[in-house]
Amino acid sequence: PQQGRRELLVSKEAYQKVLDHVKDQPFRDLLETIWETGCRPSEIFTVTAPYVDLSEGRWVFPIRLSKGKKVQRVVYLTDKALSITRRLLVKHPGGPLCRNQDGEPWKRAAINCRFLRLKAKLGVKYNLYSFRHTYVTNPLIRGLDGVTVSLLAGHRDTSMIARFYSHLDQRPGFLREAAKRAKGA
Repeated sequence: PQQGRRELLVSKEAYQKVLDHVKDQPFRDLLETIWETGCRPSEIFTVTAPYVDLSEGRWVFPIRLSKGKKVQRVVYLTDKALSITRRLLVKHPGGPLCRNQDGEPWKRAAINCRFLRLKAKLGVKYNLYSFRHTYVTNPLIRGLDGVTVSLLAGHRDTSMIARFYSHLDQRPGFLREAAKRAKGA
């Protein structure tokens, strides 16, 4: 069966609570990097030193590793994500940058277990896509245009953002204000 639409967003306060409960640096790095970049989980699992462009503050994936395999995927890094990337480059100059506490590449099942443990503490089960969807929704609310948000998320046009990522319907206060602005009020 097809997977349902991912609707769960992570508020800034919830994100901070998650970080307060994450004690090990590797999982924290993973969460902070996705929060900061909005990258796909598959991208954070496959980023290696050759794909890092420190001078431009980005990860550049070859077409063969990009979703859709038509254009090169570029993940732009915030200062925090760039700092994490630099630290991980020193620690893991070969192979995947993001690894678990044992120095092994992350497995989806291990991450799911981590989120299940967090659910026991926080009462909510997040996943990596919750962070990505939040990354896409928040700049739209702040007024960033859909084309730029699409490019940051790794989509060539705004249709994916509109159909699957912009959870603006979960923000009634934002939509009410938008309705007022639309009428010139």
